[in-house]
Amino acid sequence: MNIYKVLVSLKLLSGLLLLTPAQARRREYVIEEINENDIHIKDLNLPEDFDVENRQPFRLTGPTQFKAGEVIGYDGQLSKITAQSLTDIGEIEKEESKTEKIDPELVNAIGMLDTGKEGDFSESGKPELKALKNLLNRKINAAERDAAFEEFKKMQGING
Repeated sequence: MNIYKVLVSLKLLSGLLLLTPAQARRREYVIEEINENDIHIKDLNLPEDFDVENRQPFRLTGPTQFKAGEVIGYDGQLSKITAQSLTDIGEIEKEESKTEKIDPELVNAIGMLDTGKEGDFSESGKPELKALKNLLNRKINAAERDAAFEEFKKMQGING
């Protein structure tokens, strides 16, 4: 099951849905609750931070409309046109996590470190978090450091 944000009003004809109580009330005439034994929400392939506490699985038994902006879980056939009316939230989150924002101040701080000075770089060649923290007077996490270090190496023409 994928989690989608509806971009433009769309009609779904069949499939499995994961809905909030308010969404289900508006569609009670075209959905049937799925028995706990038939499907377990925790077994569905959902984004880790997706709130499933207030959602229940349903089987769509007739056509129903969804408005732009609604977030739904859906498992079923999507025509090309219908698919263009939805954005897969899981895919958006994956792309966002891949593109860690690069802090230019952090890139500059890496350039200020001394490769010959003990404590500035680890044995693996990465800048030490403590050295960067001391330069910038703020906490730096490993993901930030790694993204900035990759950018620094690109700027310096260093591979790997």
